[in-house]
Amino acid sequence: MFMINYFENKFLTTPPDDIMKLCRLFHLDEKLDLRPTHLDTEDMRLAIIIREICKNPDIMLIDRPKEFLGTKSFDTFKSVLRGLADTGTTLIFHALDEDFIKEFATREILIEDGKIVEGADGGVLCN
Repeated sequence: MFMINYFENKFLTTPPDDIMKLCRLFHLDEKLDLRPTHLDTEDMRLAIIIREICKNPDIMLIDRPKEFLGTKSFDTFKSVLRGLADTGTTLIFHALDEDFIKEFATREILIEDGKIVEGADGGVLCN
């Protein structure tokens, strides 16, 4: 997972605590010494998610999270997202999962042809 070690075929770096905490949450801590080709698709996507979360973004853009990630780690992912939202990170997402939308959406904005057509006054509050 750390490209600096990829070609040396060894893992000598200890990741920072915030990265290790997320790796443990997503059960990637035992896979840190594997080459990317030895990880399954979901593990690769989890590594991408961890990388982006550890950048401490003000805004996260999320496109169809359940379809991107799958169901194995989705509940853990939602828990991490909830923590981000609770600390003030803005989550902007496109989702098909109604339960995810109900849990995370505070506003709904409809965009057609690249223009906001509904909710331009700050968004329609979701119920």
